[in-house]
Amino acid sequence: MQQIELELHHFEFHCPATGQTICDGETLEPSPATLFIYFDEDSDLQYSTPEVRELWDKISAEEVEGEDCNGPFNRLLAALESDTYVSFATTICGMAYFADTSTVRYGIDMDYAASKP
Repeated sequence: MQQIELELHHFEFHCPATGQTICDGETLEPSPATLFIYFDEDSDLQYSTPEVRELWDKISAEEVEGEDCNGPFNRLLAALESDTYVSFATTICGMAYFADTSTVRYGIDMDYAASKP
């Protein structure tokens, strides 16, 4: 899975495969091309397809000594093998009411439109 890291000064995220708004700053609405939505601060998937959830449940149940809290997610990314899957890590920074940064990761099947009739 390819990974792209973005530093943003807003919460909005639009699906690059469908154009649909996934996050408008208040709500999350996965597009049909969304594989997962993961919040680093929760170390958990907020949304996933059933296939990704099944893989996540298996991976997150395994404990790996010395692994940090995002270790299971990193193993999930490694297990999702496709040239058309991209993880967009959006880090919100530079906003006056945010003491720290916040990272949300969106997994997108960039070939979604081509795979549908």
